[in-house]
Order: sequence, then structure tokens, then C-alpha cells
Amino acid sequence: MTDPSLHSLDDLRSERRLLVEHVANLSWLRRLVVARSDLEVARMTGLAEGVDRLEPVVREALELGTVAGPELLQALSRTSRTLHDESDVARSRLDAVTDALVAQLAVDPTRCLAG
Repeated sequence: MTDPSLHSLDDLRSERRLLVEHVANLSWLRRLVVARSDLEVARMTGLAEGVDRLEPVVREALELGTVAGPELLQALSRTSRTLHDESDVARSRLDAVTDALVAQLAVDPTRCLAG
């Protein structure tokens, strides 16, 4: 990414919207990976035995086939770390774009109302 302060106000607003969506998507994906990891741990340790008390549709949704074991947990852990790192980078970019946007708007606050 080039220096955010060199972008137009509209470009900064557009880039910021895209980065907000990207950060939210990465966060959502990471939550899914962590939840899947939690399900696998519960199944491996026997904690998932209480699912018979859940509504049938929920119980069926939680049934994921045979226990996949340590290999799956390792892959899920790597994926979670990767998504976390990508999220950190995206948040840093979002912070830089937000700072550049605020700096431009501080010069002329009436531009806050534009667009």
C-alpha cells in the first residue's frame, strides 16, 4: 500500500470501508476455525456426550463424522494463527488509513459532511 496521506478523501473512505469488511471477514473465519477446534476437542475428550439433550436439528448439525484427531487440531491451530496474523496486518492498514482520513478531515472539518 502506498502512503495513505497521498490518497484523495474519497479513496481513503473507500479503502477504509474495504478494510473494515476485510477485518470483519477474517475475524469471522477465525471464530469458525476456533469453534471447529473446540468441537473436535469436545469429541476427543468425551465432553460432547451431552449433545443428546439438544434439539435434534442442533444435535445433527454438531455431528461431524468420525473424530479426526491431532492432525485436524494441528491444521486448525495453524489456520487460526495465520488468520490472526492476517488480521493484525489488516488492522494496521486500517489504522493507517483511518489516521490519514482523520488528518485530512482535521485540515478542513467541513469535508466531513461531503459524500
